[in-house]
Amino acid sequence: MIHLFSMLGSFISSIAGRVVSSQIVRNLPAPIKQAPISNHEKELVQLRKELSNRKQDAELKKRELELQAKISADNLRLMQKHHVENVNLKLKEIQANYDVQHWAGILSREETIDILKQGQQENRFLILLSPPDVSPSCPLTFQHDLGKTLRGKVKEFVETYYPRNSAFPVQFFGKFFKSSIFDTEAVQLENLLSPVPTAVIFSDLTNKELLLHIHMWGMMGGKLSLSSSFEWKAEYKKLLAEGKDEEEALDEIQTAMVQMHKLLSGFLTDLYFLQANPLHKPQLFLIDKSIYPSELTNQLLDQLKQLQQSKLKEYEQLLLEKQRGKPDLTGFENLSGLNAASGQKIGKFIVNEGVATDTETGLMWCRFALGQEWKNGTAEGDAKKVTWCEALKLVDKFKEQGGYGGFADWRLPMIDELMTLIDGRKENHIDAEVFPNNDSRFWSSSSWITDEFGNNVFIVNFPIGMGDGGFRDSNHAVRLVRGGQ
Repeated sequence: MIHLFSMLGSFISSIAGRVVSSQIVRNLPAPIKQAPISNHEKELVQLRKELSNRKQDAELKKRELELQAKISADNLRLMQKHHVENVNLKLKEIQANYDVQHWAGILSREETIDILKQGQQENRFLILLSPPDVSPSCPLTFQHDLGKTLRGKVKEFVETYYPRNSAFPVQFFGKFFKSSIFDTEAVQLENLLSPVPTAVIFSDLTNKELLLHIHMWGMMGGKLSLSSSFEWKAEYKKLLAEGKDEEEALDEIQTAMVQMHKLLSGFLTDLYFLQANPLHKPQLFLIDKSIYPSELTNQLLDQLKQLQQSKLKEYEQLLLEKQRGKPDLTGFENLSGLNAASGQKIGKFIVNEGVATDTETGLMWCRFALGQEWKNGTAEGDAKKVTWCEALKLVDKFKEQGGYGGFADWRLPMIDELMTLIDGRKENHIDAEVFPNNDSRFWSSSSWITDEFGNNVFIVNFPIGMGDGGFRDSNHAVRLVRGGQ
């Protein structure tokens, strides 16, 4: 049984890896990218600034989760608006040629129209499970029971983890098709239901292997078709060799096939909702591993986790880009005028000894990194490389010792603040006259959205001139800023 689960884990992982690496899931959908920053997103950005200084504040953390839920709902509404016009066009088309296209399904014209109209009213994912095409040479238990078992068990699984009244609803049909289908029918069905995000799962069961196929559309970036095989006969023989009788071995093989379909249904659903909403928290993380053994699921969950973190990172960067479109200058007007009165103008900065004030943002920067010393008109020594938690402690110690330049309110910069130092016209993308002896990578106070796997922190990588994600236990330099909050 252990070997069987191991084989299934490899089978599922191969499908998941090909899905995650496909082009359709690489980018955030256009409706989300093109929308202006919302009030909820603005509040979340401001809340992150407060959390950077008050990390243990339970009320702020609670509010952060509330805002994420509201932004998730906003994102799904944006996606829903995208579908409405396409559904209207498809409804007109159905009136003309429904009977020509709809030969593979058992739903009536009215029921099909109802599916499309529901797609205008709610953002939900459609899963269509075709009965497997079982060869007459297969055992009778597969011929008689496999289709019904798959239909009932997958429906139960979907309704448990992705109920219609949730934020990630699924509409499941196990008896949509008159008979087993193949790729031609799946493509024709796509033409009929193209405005509705849908996954069609269909399979062929021969006397040696299960050939599983997935055809999926409505992913904004395109569609996805892939196939993979599971050599059930070889596993069946191994179970017999372990001492199982024929009935027990066939029952275990059938159970494994059902588990495979359940996991893939959940994976494809979470895949869609991650694409439609980067704040989606995959429900597949909640499955009971005593029912779905870890060997069977871990590789699949790792792929989903990888995609989730990629989407979160991309969305965080999008928020920063939107925010930089209209920088919040609240509080900048109260900064000291000392540098403006007696400093030297270099580009957009006014510098005075070891401080530089950005005339565009009002932010005041230390011209040296922690570990360095401002001496003889330059930053002497090497920047101290520390983990993110150590950086926070160093900042507190720096302030306790009086700070610098008469100010004790220095802090780690937010990622959008730190990125204002990037200058693409300069070598290593920073003005070395303003920030001499600059290091490569610097910590920000901006973390990725927290989830059950913990959170990472954004850094700025100056040699490549862009923001990046950094693991909290990595070692990077620290440059301090004040003002702007």
